[in-house]
Amino acid sequence: MRRRFMLLIFCGMLPWPVAAVDLPRLQQLMQEQQYERAYELADKAERAEAGDPTFDYWYGLAALESGRAHRAVYALERVLMNDPEKQTAQLALARAYAKTGQLDLARAMLNTILVRNTSEPISEHARAELAALPSDPKARRTRWSGVLALTSGYDNNVNATTDLEQLPQPPATVLLLDSSARAREDGFARLDFETRLERDLGQQASLIVALEGYENLNFHESAFNTSLLTGYAGGAYRAGNHLGLLYASYQRLWLDHANYLEVITPTLAWQYTLGNQSRIELGVASSNYEYEDFATRDSEGVTFSAGWRQTFSTFGRPRVRFSLYAGNERAKDDRFEYFGRDYVGLQWRGELDIATRHQAYAHLRWQASDYLGLDPIYASLREDRYWRFGLGWRYRLQKHWHVGAEVEYTNNDSTITLYEFDRTRVFITSRYEWR
Repeated sequence: MRRRFMLLIFCGMLPWPVAAVDLPRLQQLMQEQQYERAYELADKAERAEAGDPTFDYWYGLAALESGRAHRAVYALERVLMNDPEKQTAQLALARAYAKTGQLDLARAMLNTILVRNTSEPISEHARAELAALPSDPKARRTRWSGVLALTSGYDNNVNATTDLEQLPQPPATVLLLDSSARAREDGFARLDFETRLERDLGQQASLIVALEGYENLNFHESAFNTSLLTGYAGGAYRAGNHLGLLYASYQRLWLDHANYLEVITPTLAWQYTLGNQSRIELGVASSNYEYEDFATRDSEGVTFSAGWRQTFSTFGRPRVRFSLYAGNERAKDDRFEYFGRDYVGLQWRGELDIATRHQAYAHLRWQASDYLGLDPIYASLREDRYWRFGLGWRYRLQKHWHVGAEVEYTNNDSTITLYEFDRTRVFITSRYEWR
């Protein structure tokens, strides 16, 4: 109790801008440890004041001290969206995480406070809270998370533009579902799902198993319906700032519910964390492609990749991910070497919190593919220059529930006219995440 009282007094002395709600009264109630009355006062103003960092901070403290830790998490996360470096809010959020059983998040937040230059009172509280956390909590040795998303949208070219970005990731694989290459527009509905299980094996190693996929149904052009199922299994080993990953994936694609393609991909990856907001990544993947009715296209490939992720401590907490990759595919039958290719590409994604519950994002991919051997029909070497750009917006309705919209444009320029296309897609998505 004394520790919490000292924390409230310390936080109350910090300069905060005045909000419309009766903040002096709210702060007085908190300092007098009348937490229930403070929460009742703040909760009445929550609908009107949510999003103001001053109000959210005191509302979060009132919820935390009155035994409503889940409400505290939601409010204090909003504070840090506006001011990621507010260490008093970080300390309070770490306590809220601990009370809701999210011990890994609490530990990570407290360590973040300690590795930065902070005032001694904040450091003392962080060390005390960290020492109080269980060192090996049984409840967090196994972590389960999942995603369920329902999307509806418009596609102006469901046929010749089937760019299967997930087979594997990267590279982009352009498949022609209909030999006419005639663009066909349609609306569609899509269901995506993902579930992931992580199990700690001691202090540094963990086991990872995941299953994800989608079902994409066109409203009229049912012959171009696609389904994808992907399973992952592997392990991770952490040593300091280093993380090693070794896993394999199995993917199966169906076209109009008929088996079309299977891909098996073992992957070796390494990640290195630079501070708390930056990470570099290296990886190598080997893939085996087997087509159900087009055995001539069966191939083997290898992809090398290097990436960088960064979070910036400025307004909106901008986040960027950038990666370069290169590799090749070789036909298993030398008679069909023209299906093989060498490729190089880059990917970029940026995200920005533009308001309390609003997030904007953009992504870009460019890829150059040079195919091997003369195409027997066109008597020429195929070269593709592919790029895709998307803009999106996401709104958080509740802690785990988001809605959003995205528009995406794809273009493939090829030396063989059959493989040239433009594609525009519009997505409206409702997404639920849990952990």
